[in-house]
Amino acid sequence: MNIPERSLPGDLNALKDVFLIDVLPAWGTNLIRRVISKPKVFLQDSTMAASLVGVDAESLEMQISSSFTGGLLESFVATELLKQREWSAVPFNLFHFRDSTGKVVDLVMESRSREVVGVEVKAAVSLQGKDFSGLRHLQKLAGNKFSCGILLYAGKESLPMGPGLWAMPISTLWSV
Repeated sequence: MNIPERSLPGDLNALKDVFLIDVLPAWGTNLIRRVISKPKVFLQDSTMAASLVGVDAESLEMQISSSFTGGLLESFVATELLKQREWSAVPFNLFHFRDSTGKVVDLVMESRSREVVGVEVKAAVSLQGKDFSGLRHLQKLAGNKFSCGILLYAGKESLPMGPGLWAMPISTLWSV
């Protein structure tokens, strides 16, 4: 499909206006660079996204760590955080992070005082140390503004994974 580049912003705005997609700007320590970095676009409705890629509930369970599952889960978590932002005691903006070296953090929450919480989403029941590499990188970049890094996963336990880093079940999104 060839969409003229000049029409893409209007098309994205139309999809956003009817609540089909959300657009997350890039996070960075330099505010000017944030504006020119590419945003991340995702469908707000995870069920619709799953249907569009031909994935049903049974195949999601069978292929818990497939690339489709990971993307769907990340979109689901982003949508949930955007909902929770409306009633959060600490107002925050939601971003994504990717640098030129390939370091990635799925979601970055930043408060008005520029405190940062990094959130990684993994569609897996077990974790490896390398799963925290993006969060560790964000921790270095944000310095003393880094509150914590959280890796949400399909497991059942909350685990400390180093200074300021935690692995937590996805169900934590709805825990008080």
